[in-house]
Amino acid sequence: MKILCIGAGAIGFLAGGSAAAQGAAVTFLVKPGQESKLSGQIIQIHNQANLCQTTEFNVINTLTSLRPDDDFDYVFIAVKAFDTEQVIKQLKNGHVRFHAILCLQNGVENEDKLHSAFPDADILGASVVSAISRLGDTSIRVEKNRGIGLSGKEEAIQPLFNIFKNTGLNPRIYSDMQAMKWSKMVSNLFSNACSGILDMTPKEIYSRRDLFRIEKAQILEAVAVMQQSGLKIVNLPGLPMRPLIFFMRILPDGILRPLLTKMVAGGRGDKMPSFYIEKMKGSSRSEVNYLNGAVVRKGQAAGVPTPVNFALTEIFNQILMDEKTRQVYSHHPDKLKETIALGQSYIV
Repeated sequence: MKILCIGAGAIGFLAGGSAAAQGAAVTFLVKPGQESKLSGQIIQIHNQANLCQTTEFNVINTLTSLRPDDDFDYVFIAVKAFDTEQVIKQLKNGHVRFHAILCLQNGVENEDKLHSAFPDADILGASVVSAISRLGDTSIRVEKNRGIGLSGKEEAIQPLFNIFKNTGLNPRIYSDMQAMKWSKMVSNLFSNACSGILDMTPKEIYSRRDLFRIEKAQILEAVAVMQQSGLKIVNLPGLPMRPLIFFMRILPDGILRPLLTKMVAGGRGDKMPSFYIEKMKGSSRSEVNYLNGAVVRKGQAAGVPTPVNFALTEIFNQILMDEKTRQVYSHHPDKLKETIALGQSYIV
């Protein structure tokens, strides 16, 4: 099995490293300058008491390094959602030959873009639910081994299922790719945008009743969009999304907030969510447009109002571009409340 893995972050090493350890011929495409840190090293995947490692992989920084006769069984895409168009351009310009794409990205729109760009390839979806942290240049740790969802054409998915099962990553196959990806995206909304905007930990966010109401509203907006679009919430590996959403709909905040605080904020501790990390790295781009923003776009198409997700998307984009706006919101939750029109949402 030959695999081209685009991206060598935590998710890229999890998927590509697992495949290489199982005997696949894996080539990692990395940014220029990164190859010297990876070539000749050992990829290590620390998963609870188990250690999966391999030295059998290749590293390139441009697709022109591929041989003309290279023909890949799979392309793994393990970069941020905002890089999807660039990846498509690279694959097209590089005339890369492949049979299937495994999309490991967050968000719900990447698979459609890939299918439009490569109609003859099998487009497979993956949702990594486990918590992964990077320990070094080629070393990662599975902090919470929940599992990984897979969806797509059976004959293309099964070999990958076997690889991930053999490396203890708890894969599960889903028949409805959109339901899986949307359910995963909803899970990514929890304590993400608010933490990034306010520079507050998830625990701090959930400790305040007013901020909890904003958190709850963005989730219920997303679920309403799914329902109107004919998509069902599904349980993800190690993450019971269906009962979670059910309780969010029926339980009063006085009971719900302590439960979610323990589940969401307590589970993360003081570790900050991805939006905050992106901002602190100085990035001018964010996945907010592909998570909260995707809820807004789908809501517009389905006729479902999404004012809270719209506000969170707009505000976070503003603070990425303007330091003064960032300071206006940093540790100022009252300012966030003022900006969001509470009466037009699921905040009750």
